[in-house]
Amino acid sequence: MLKSPDRETRAEFFARYETEILGEAADAIAAIKLAAREHGCSALMCYEADYRECHRAQLAEAIARDPGFAGSIVHV
Repeated sequence: MLKSPDRETRAEFFARYETEILGEAADAIAAIKLAAREHGCSALMCYEADYRECHRAQLAEAIARDPGFAGSIVHV
C-alpha cells in the first residue's frame, strides 16, 4: 500500500494501536467486560460505518481473546 512519508498505512496504524493503546488499556477492557457480564450486553460505538475500518473491532477482538470472556461479539 502506498503512503505519504508522514502518514501511516492502515496496517501500521492498527499494529501501533494494538501495542500502544490496547496494551495500556487493561483497566478499560476489564470495565467493558464487567459491564457486559453485569448487564447481559454491552455496545461499542464509533463514527466509522464499517467496523473493520475502526479501532472498535480491535478492541472487541482483544476482549474476545481474553480467556475470562464468555460472551459473544456481534458487529451490527
